[in-house]
Amino acid sequence: MPRIDDFSQTGRERRWSCRLGSALLTLAALQFTALPIQAEEAAQATEAARPAVELVPITAKYSASYKKGVPIKGSAVRSLERLEDGVWDYRFNVESWVVDITERTKLRWENNQVVPLRYEYERSGWVAGRERSYEFDYEADKVHVNRDGDKLDAPLTKDLLDKLGYQLQLRMDLASGLSEMSYDVAHRSGSRKMEFAVIGEETITANGSQVPSVIVERVRDEDDGRMTKLWFAKNLNYVLVKMEQKEPDGEEYEILLEEAVVDGKKISLDL
Repeated sequence: MPRIDDFSQTGRERRWSCRLGSALLTLAALQFTALPIQAEEAAQATEAARPAVELVPITAKYSASYKKGVPIKGSAVRSLERLEDGVWDYRFNVESWVVDITERTKLRWENNQVVPLRYEYERSGWVAGRERSYEFDYEADKVHVNRDGDKLDAPLTKDLLDKLGYQLQLRMDLASGLSEMSYDVAHRSGSRKMEFAVIGEETITANGSQVPSVIVERVRDEDDGRMTKLWFAKNLNYVLVKMEQKEPDGEEYEILLEEAVVDGKKISLDL
């Protein structure tokens, strides 16, 4: 299952096993550029006009597969839990015979925006172990980064998101009616810009049920060669139903929703 963040690796096995661990893919790092004044004012007006959307607790279970040579299968669970004092706990756990991955973000939800507090990532299994953490220090305007014990500080820019929280932001932006999304995501000592666009709708089959879905594609350079598509359930709080990624060398990855519990209620996929 592809990873959100594409940490540098060597060897085919490490590459696909890392990707097996997460639900979304990355783009090469881009520098943040400020909007012109008129464009920024227009963006602020559009934001003010967006309907408010609220978080609800969700647990979603997925199957995962890798297609090239020997097939690899695994399972994943994504959950969003309400804690005390307005804090939410967002997790993504992956298990397979090759690799186990745990991601976790603590965040606040303010004015339709994810406000990350701390992001953690841990990988173990047949591949090299890896640990990452990003602490968002809003008083100092810094992100305190720990990469396998190597510590550094990065700038905390406006609306900066972590590598898991931006996926939640994408889902909620779809729920509020947006069709083009762009996010700055913390990465090492800086950030990466990740862009997405709605390209249509489709009813897909998940666990034997027909699920009306919005199709979102990762925006990449024309010569990139990679393709990432995501299907979000229109009638199920825009939970991620399916993701596909295709690589230039023929590798393919897919995750597919098996079941979901929304705000304490088990939801049938036959929507």
